[in-house]
Amino acid sequence: MSHVVFRLVPDAADREEVCQDVFLKVHRGLAGFGFQAKLSTWIARIAYHTALGFREKKRLPLAQGFDDDVAHGVPGSDAPAGRATPVEELEA
Repeated sequence: MSHVVFRLVPDAADREEVCQDVFLKVHRGLAGFGFQAKLSTWIARIAYHTALGFREKKRLPLAQGFDDDVAHGVPGSDAPAGRATPVEELEA
């Protein structure tokens, strides 16, 4: 989870804040996790969306050369295609 946040949030204090937000979202949504994907994938998606939301609030641009694997999901995702991601379900 921290590697996703580290790549998206440049400031250390901001990264700590985003990681805390991720842990809160994971804690709140864990009861609804249906094991349709790996837990690590689910947490990484929450981290990704939380960090992106933070960047939008701070209006930080994405760095050039940002990896497509992070931008389009975590490799090895077991989530079925066309289905809402757990993060999208959590944020709905």
